[in-house]
Parts: sequence; structure tokens; C-alpha cells
Amino acid sequence: YSRPATEAMRWGNLLEPAVVERLRDDGHEIEYPLYLTLTDPERPWLNGHPDGFVTLDGQNALLEVKTVGGWAHRANGAGVPLHHVAQVQHYFHLTGTKRALFAALVNGQHLETHEVARDDRAIGLLLEAAERFHWHVVTDTQPPIGPTDSDREALALLYPDASEARRVRLDAE
Repeated sequence: YSRPATEAMRWGNLLEPAVVERLRDDGHEIEYPLYLTLTDPERPWLNGHPDGFVTLDGQNALLEVKTVGGWAHRANGAGVPLHHVAQVQHYFHLTGTKRALFAALVNGQHLETHEVARDDRAIGLLLEAAERFHWHVVTDTQPPIGPTDSDREALALLYPDASEARRVRLDAE
């Protein structure tokens, strides 16, 4: 499945090489771009596409490059947004590396870099969640609804004609 590229995705793809060049200008040794799909040997459905590799203090490390808007940047506060940390941890699992350089071009004007360290506990939690999700996909089993009243209220607003235990198969639209 491949979703159509959004305007933000197009700009991200155009600007990513410029970010890499700026990092090289700052003295980083970088292997980029990687046209590489990494696959977990125990889970052939689990794969990833890291942006590149970089040398940090003489060690091979991951490179992840993002272009972000100011709103997303401010919403995160400081550091690397959690969903990007999860992506990097996923890549740590696939590569065996222990460090990453995360570079974010904010509003097309300001480059921020952060180092991310491998967290084996986080990787374990991500793998458990991925396996649960994969099980739901291959068994065609709907995951349970969240445990909060607000989850149930939101679903009731989205699907006012729904009734308990009634299944509806949606078409492409």
C-alpha cells in the first residue's frame, strides 16, 4: 500500500538532501541516501527504511532527517517528538546500532540536531505492540475499543447508527 504524497511530503523529499549537505558541511561523515529496506528476520512483515548512517565519535550510527513545521515543533516542546523516537528505536532494532543523529529542519529555516540513544526496553514494547497489531491484521480481528468513557463517547459520535456486536465491512470509499 502506498499513499499519495502530500504537499508536506513532497517538500520533505526535496529538502532532505539539503539537510544532509548542511550536516556534511558541519563535518559529519554521512552515508546517504540509503535505498535500503531492512527486514526483521523473525518477523518478515516488520521492515524499515532508515535515511542514512553517520559516524558519531568513531561509531556507526543511524541518521534520521525530518522537515517539520513550527506548530509541530512547538507542540513537542524540546527534543525529538515521541513518534520520531519510536521510529528511530524501530530502526535500532533492525540495524543493531546504538546511537542516532536526528536532524530536523524547522519551518525550512532552522536546523536542529539531537542524539538519540538505543533503549532496549522501548524496543521490546514496540515489538510487542507491533506483534499485537499484526495479529489483528492477519486474523481480521478488530482490536478492542479503548478503555475510557471518552473513547466510547467519541466512537458513538462518529458512528451513531452502530450497535454492540454488529459488524460492518466498509468499502474503499
